[in-house]
Amino acid sequence: MRTQSNAEEVELLLNGKSLGRKPVPRYSEIKWVVPYAAGALSARAYTGGRLVAETRVETTGAAAAVRLAPDRPVINADGQDVALVTVSIADAQGRVVPTAGAKVSFEVEGPGRIIGVGNGDPSSHEPDTLVPTSTFRTVPINGWRWTTVKDPYPDNMPEEGVAFDDSSWDPTDVSGDVGALGLRGRAVYRTRFTVTAADLDSDAVEIVFGKILGGISVYVNGQKTGGTIDPRSAMAYDVKALLHPGENVIAVPAANYGPEGAGLTKGVLLRLQQAPSPVSWSRSTFNGLAQVIVEASKVPGDIRIVATSDGLEKGSVTVRARQAQAKPSVP
Repeated sequence: MRTQSNAEEVELLLNGKSLGRKPVPRYSEIKWVVPYAAGALSARAYTGGRLVAETRVETTGAAAAVRLAPDRPVINADGQDVALVTVSIADAQGRVVPTAGAKVSFEVEGPGRIIGVGNGDPSSHEPDTLVPTSTFRTVPINGWRWTTVKDPYPDNMPEEGVAFDDSSWDPTDVSGDVGALGLRGRAVYRTRFTVTAADLDSDAVEIVFGKILGGISVYVNGQKTGGTIDPRSAMAYDVKALLHPGENVIAVPAANYGPEGAGLTKGVLLRLQQAPSPVSWSRSTFNGLAQVIVEASKVPGDIRIVATSDGLEKGSVTVRARQAQAKPSVP
């Protein structure tokens, strides 16, 4: 047993029986060899012969319940204020079980949300914050054709429209690393693809180009979409509002003033994305303890935090979010 103190002497007691009173060396510690026995271990600090401090630890029973204790009962409903809630695993007598590593799950009811969890374990691989992840699926957009043109820049080119007949154009593979457009070449790429009403029920519908080198613009069903094309990386365009069930048309005019092999490369995909699922917050306790950070919204009311763990009594606590003026911010 090791003890550190800024007092002059410390006495150690096991179940009320003194194990000796020792002077404390400056900037050091004192030690006892203590035979294990269930019960209470106490340390009493003395200065000038007077008791100035005392601490006590007890042998605990089996883990029985989850307990929650906020750092304060009231926070401001300003969209920024937080409550730090201590999570503990307690035995039947309410004592923290220092060996408990139970996994605890959390839910919040009312005008607040969890923004982080922790437990102080330096070897833990559990995340401190959780980011919602969206589910999505991709569908390749194939069947591309292309033809050379004199000037790919006008916005009213027939080749960019929906009804244009491109059946005589040459097929081209846009999935490779080298495009079909040579030096000083000018061309338009087109394809048709089909989407269903169920596809358009997705929360987000995007067309993703692996790479467009020399691209000028992108037209979806005759409508120009997106901004400047970046030839260095993939480009994604939100096209949900431009699509309709059935056949749709994409046209991409391009001009190459650089190296050989410009145009569309690395494939084109239709990406259908659903809204992220709600985050399920949880954290394992370390030495019987963990912590939850709860943020208030801008709506006053009671925020109830509920903690559950298999085989243990559920814990809950309520923090009140009071009416507050939001802090000044830049729009």
